[in-house]
Amino acid sequence: MSNPKTARHLSGQFRVITGQIPALTRAKKAIANFKVRKDMALGQKTTLRGEKMESFVRKLVHLVLPRVRDFQGLPMKSFDGSGNYSFGLADQSVFAELETVYKAQDLQDAYGFTITVVTVAEKDPEGKAILKKYGFPFA
Repeated sequence: MSNPKTARHLSGQFRVITGQIPALTRAKKAIANFKVRKDMALGQKTTLRGEKMESFVRKLVHLVLPRVRDFQGLPMKSFDGSGNYSFGLADQSVFAELETVYKAQDLQDAYGFTITVVTVAEKDPEGKAILKKYGFPFA
């Protein structure tokens, strides 16, 4: 994501998906093997709370995950021991709202991303129960 044009383009897509302007994440230190320099832009993130979070989770569970090719359910191994759950999606094209805003050629490049759901649970079984109530389809 070292290209500023790509970063702006992805930021726009991220804004359409989440409804919020994402924050840029930067490298804390240089890693020569990965050709990463200190303060280089590496990714983007946003935190959703309240109604925006509820809306995103509903959209994710009912519209986005069913569109994922060969979807067999979310893996149970992705809990962190404290009731929080993380999983990745291979590309952003599964979000239908991008198709209404961007042309097909703008969505050809696939950029994967990770979604982390932080719950109030203290243990994984409690977190799983909360996410099941939201309708998360576990394998």
